[in-house]
Amino acid sequence: MGWQSKSKKSNKSTGKQNNRGQGLSGQERMTLKMREKAKKKTAEEYSVEQLLEKNVFPPYESRITTTKLLIEAEEYELATEILESLLEEDDEVVQVWYLFGWVCYLQVEKPEETEAFKDSARTYLTKAKKLYVKVKCDDSPMLEHMEQLLARAGAWRGPLGFQGGSSCREH
Repeated sequence: MGWQSKSKKSNKSTGKQNNRGQGLSGQERMTLKMREKAKKKTAEEYSVEQLLEKNVFPPYESRITTTKLLIEAEEYELATEILESLLEEDDEVVQVWYLFGWVCYLQVEKPEETEAFKDSARTYLTKAKKLYVKVKCDDSPMLEHMEQLLARAGAWRGPLGFQGGSSCREH
C-alpha cells in the first residue's frame, strides 16, 4: 500500500498524464473517456457556426481566447464572427476592438478586399485606442501594438479618424 501512494504522488508531481490515461484511477479514466466521447460527439453533431446560431456561448473571456487562437490559425472569418458577437454583447471591451482591428489588418494582403480591410483595420484600431484611454486600460503591450499598427495603417492613406467602417469579413 505504501508503494501505491508513492506511485500516485510521483505521477502527480511529474505533471500531465499520457493520453491513454495510464496512472489514473478507474474513475479518472472513465471521466476522461466520457469527456473525450462528449467532445467527439459534439464536434460531429455541431459545427462552430451551428453553435453560434444556437447562441450556445462559452464565457466572454473564453471567446476572446478562442478568437486569439483562430487568428493565430488564420481562421479570420470565424474569428470575425465571434468578435461580432462579443461586440454585440459588450462594445466597451478594448481587447475586442483591438483584435477586430488586428484580424482586419492581417487580411489587408487579400487583393479582392484590400481597401475594405485597410479601412476596417484603421477604424477598429482607432476605436480600440480611444476606448483604451476612456476606460483607463493598463495593458501597455496592447497599446504599443495598436500604435504600431496604426502607424503602418497611416502609411496606407489619409487621416486616422474614426470612420465607422464596415466589418472586415469578406463581402
